Amino acid sequence: MEGDKAHQGPSATRSSVKKIDDNSVATMSEDVGKMTIQQAQQSQDQSIIREQIAQAVGSESAALLELRHSIDKGYGLFAATDIKRGTCIFKEAPLVLITHGASESAETVFYVSQQVSKLCPNQRRAYRMLHKAIESTKSPVSRIMYDKFAGISSRVDINNAGQRKIDDFATFKTNAFQVRLNKGIGTAVFLAHSRLNHSCSPNGHQSCNEREGLQMLHATRDIIAGEEITVTYTSLVRTWSQRAAELRRWGFACTCNSCQGAGASASKLRRERMFDIDQAIAFDNCPDPMMRATSRPKYTLPTPIAGKLAWVEELAKLCGEEGLVVDQLNAYRECPKRYVELGKLDEALAFAGQVLQLHRVCYGNNYIPNSGAGLWISKLKYLIEKQQKATALAQGQLLYQERLTTDEAAHWVGKKAWAADKKVKKRAKRAIKAAAEKAGLTTEEAETLLAGIDTEKLTVVAEKLKGEGDIEKVKSIIAELTMSHDNEHTLNRTEPTSDNSDTHYNSNNIFVDNGLYELFSQMPPLDPTLQQQDEELLLQESPNRHYRATQIASYPYQYASTIMPITPAGLPCLMSPSTQGHLFPSPNDLSSAFESPLFRESSPAIRRTSLGHGNGGRYHATGSGLGEKFQCEDCLKHGNTKMYNRTANCGPSRCRKHQKKFMKDLDARMTPIYELDESIVSYEEARQSKYPAVKALVYDGPGLDDWQLFVDQGGHWTHRFIQAANVPYTEANPFMPTDNMNNDEKAMHLHLIKQQQTYNHKPHEETSKAIYTTRSVTSSLRILFQAILNFHRGGEAVYPIGGANGGYGDEKRLKMSARLLEIEGILRKDKRVLMDVIEGRGVLAFAAHPVAYQARKQSNKTCNDRKKRKFDKAELYDEEHRQGTEEAKKSVPRKGRRNGRRAKALSLDPPKISSEGLVALGEGREGEEQSEDPFRDFAEHVGLN
Repeated sequence: MEGDKAHQGPSATRSSVKKIDDNSVATMSEDVGKMTIQQAQQSQDQSIIREQIAQAVGSESAALLELRHSIDKGYGLFAATDIKRGTCIFKEAPLVLITHGASESAETVFYVSQQVSKLCPNQRRAYRMLHKAIESTKSPVSRIMYDKFAGISSRVDINNAGQRKIDDFATFKTNAFQVRLNKGIGTAVFLAHSRLNHSCSPNGHQSCNEREGLQMLHATRDIIAGEEITVTYTSLVRTWSQRAAELRRWGFACTCNSCQGAGASASKLRRERMFDIDQAIAFDNCPDPMMRATSRPKYTLPTPIAGKLAWVEELAKLCGEEGLVVDQLNAYRECPKRYVELGKLDEALAFAGQVLQLHRVCYGNNYIPNSGAGLWISKLKYLIEKQQKATALAQGQLLYQERLTTDEAAHWVGKKAWAADKKVKKRAKRAIKAAAEKAGLTTEEAETLLAGIDTEKLTVVAEKLKGEGDIEKVKSIIAELTMSHDNEHTLNRTEPTSDNSDTHYNSNNIFVDNGLYELFSQMPPLDPTLQQQDEELLLQESPNRHYRATQIASYPYQYASTIMPITPAGLPCLMSPSTQGHLFPSPNDLSSAFESPLFRESSPAIRRTSLGHGNGGRYHATGSGLGEKFQCEDCLKHGNTKMYNRTANCGPSRCRKHQKKFMKDLDARMTPIYELDESIVSYEEARQSKYPAVKALVYDGPGLDDWQLFVDQGGHWTHRFIQAANVPYTEANPFMPTDNMNNDEKAMHLHLIKQQQTYNHKPHEETSKAIYTTRSVTSSLRILFQAILNFHRGGEAVYPIGGANGGYGDEKRLKMSARLLEIEGILRKDKRVLMDVIEGRGVLAFAAHPVAYQARKQSNKTCNDRKKRKFDKAELYDEEHRQGTEEAKKSVPRKGRRNGRRAKALSLDPPKISSEGLVALGEGREGEEQSEDPFRDFAEHVGLN
């Protein structure tokens, strides 16, 4: 039995072991099956997530990303390739968005669940695979949801429907971002952004692009391939314990290098110092007094601005050591403010530049939020420019005061020296005059002798005659002085020759004395025979073949704007700089004008002279020193032999009066435009010392103005303005009124005829088809171009600023090309505006507001015409009344006296006179001598006396 038992025991044991092995194999097979199913499900889920992320961010951005799964973090995004700093990794639109607050209310839960149900199946599945940190079965939302579903009969339906909505809301609460919308702030869930894990030293920065409505991710440092892309879920300028407490809301603890790495202890110390400084800065910037009273920061910023700046710079340095680009950007934003408070604008601008660089790293080059560094840089540049202007103004005032003090001291010193010298010369003149009278000269001869002696030689001559008692010796000295005076008088009257040598000067050189200080070469005289020749002959005979006369045959006046401008023959409308420089040299390059043979031949007296403006320029150009004695050739023609002291306003051989008249006559001489040779143009340089600077136009963006294209085209546009000025005067036939003209056209016709005579100094019948101009007209139109150019680019005003008064509207946004064409058309149409430009009235206002200025002129003309009509009516009435009164006086007898004085008429009623009495009057006085006062005789006859 023992043997049987012994036999049965091992048998029972083997069967139980075999049964256990079978159960283990079955269990392992079941686990393997579950694991296989789980892996397949995980692979399918990963494929769905990857597909949905690629659709959300685009294929180009998806190529930079790689989706991986880890046990401790779940799914995360890794770099598939190397990513440079500042690269926009991806942009994503929201998957689920609510525009109101995400509060734990039943309405919010239902709204989120409704938005999730609208997604496609794969999007909904990817959304529900996101992490849920809220325990949905224990939250207050669960109780709210179960109360809402209390009416449902099936308990299973309650659990399923309520739990699904609670889970959707829990996913939304865990992964939601706050976004800025056009009309406020909303909350949204993004599929790709929700897969970014947290790090206390992140390498990416999330930002919301309000204009595009997208959430962006930029790399804040270089990311190598295979490195996880991380962001922060909390504020990084906090201590380790504060960050850990905030991260517990998401149900995990951070394991990054700053928290558990090798340098975690040093990082913790830096973060504690960063937190203290950040709290001190926040307390210092807090504007609410109640919050400042209740807050108790560990440290506060120092009172001096320099101490505050040191703390801010320390915070920026610590953020840089920790690799926190966004927090370093926020710290750098404080630096420009502190430097501005210290008055160090250059340092503030440098820090603003660093802020802009970090700004582009975190937000990209194209997107600039409202609080960007660009506003700070613009403001700082404005402050720096303002400071520089103030400094320059202060320096200028200081220099002016110093110069004023120096000039005043020099004035008094010179005045004293002049007074002393005057006394000496006065005594010398007395001595010389007494010696001359002693030698036998008359008083007039002695005065003439004194006028011929140089003031510097008076003292020397007086010393020679001092104490001289010998009459013969005195006579010899006086005779020597008289001979010297006659020789100088003869030399001064020597007529200039046509020799081109450096020692002779042409008396016909032109020096414009109108404040412009311009120097022109001689113009050739007008040949009357050219007026009768056709266009080809004019072009052959003209000394300047760059221009041609063109016949304009377009009338009536309203079609004048359609006339094509006359362009130089063989040249494009916009002349090349080289050709244009030959015709009208640039103000900054005068060498070509002096090198031209035509200028040398026509202006021999200007060779080897400087180009200075003002008195010095004219002094060098005339080649004679100030203070010399000379006689005016025009005065000699009228018998005036007076000697003049040469001044800066005198001509080579004319006094100031005749030189001014000569220049006025020369400026008024009409010359065809193709014969005009403008040798020197320097308006801008001549005006710099007269009028203040004009600010340049500021446009909203680059490339909106084109004034740079017209800097060297002054001569070309002056030529076009001259053509526009001559449009109504260059018709083939004179203006003749037609029957179909209305009153306005007739008035315009008469106005054009009047202006034509004013402009050309001759009636239209005497003009030819050639375009005429004068020096003064050419100068005025060139100044108009310079005013337009300086109005766009800024520079010295060519007329007083006060001329550009307001009330003309706003045409400052015109390009210079459009402004030039507008002004050219107005000069063609409205000769009232042309005469204003020629005479220098309102040039700046016309350049700034051409159309409005023309409208103002038209309004003034209408008003003046209305006044003139009223005046003409009143004048006609006065004339009729005067004529009626005179007729009444002649026809009505008056009482008078016998002494011949006329008396007032007692009555205007004519007396009854018979025809016999009148006949008797005629017969009775026929033989008598005619009286000097017939009215008195008539009164005597009719018995009025």
